[in-house]
Amino acid sequence: MVMARRFCPKCGSTDKDMYKGFCKECYLETHEVVRIPKKIVVTRCPACKSIYVANKLVPGSRSVIEKMIKKKVETDLFSPSYSFEWEDNRAVNVTVTGSLDPEGFFDVSVSGRVKIEYKDRTCWVCSKKGTQYYEVEVQLRGDPEEIKEVLEEMLGYTEILSRYHPEAELVYTKEVKEGINVYYGYKPIALRVLNYLHSEKGLRYTASEAKMIRYNPRGRHVTRKSYCIRV
Repeated sequence: MVMARRFCPKCGSTDKDMYKGFCKECYLETHEVVRIPKKIVVTRCPACKSIYVANKLVPGSRSVIEKMIKKKVETDLFSPSYSFEWEDNRAVNVTVTGSLDPEGFFDVSVSGRVKIEYKDRTCWVCSKKGTQYYEVEVQLRGDPEEIKEVLEEMLGYTEILSRYHPEAELVYTKEVKEGINVYYGYKPIALRVLNYLHSEKGLRYTASEAKMIRYNPRGRHVTRKSYCIRV
């Protein structure tokens, strides 16, 4: 709040608005209103560069790291905003801007340099690439030309999902006598693709009895299922 007395006891200023008895500059000298970390540790896969956020795998990007930094910043400012200026992939200058007063008075801008330290951890997706590991098998059966069209839709939508979910990269196809089989290494991705084909393309599918997978790279028990789409 702006005080009636316009005299800073520290610097003697008489021509500035006072905040809690001091001018803004003197107040900030003794009060750390923004605390920016000097360093953050980012766990990422050295192969695909995906990043672990709260033990969840997400595509690696500077915007993801910026969100991680924002969560580490502590501030007493009202309505803070953040800007980032990257030096390289291992250091970024962070500026936090806000006000000391809830009504927007006494604007403050504080900057700090954050060092990015990377900790390598090979993700389970990369560890399974090329091993033909799968959790869901989708069988495409029917007219060969229509099967190719459905396969193109499936792989196209899977590629879109892979931009946000690295697990979508675990997919491979196999031609069999009856048609084409598509194998997904992550069950939630397969279900999203199947739901997309049903809701957007009107394709129906049937499911087989689930089988338990003895070994799961994520340390959880999951079932292996087969689905069939006839076109």
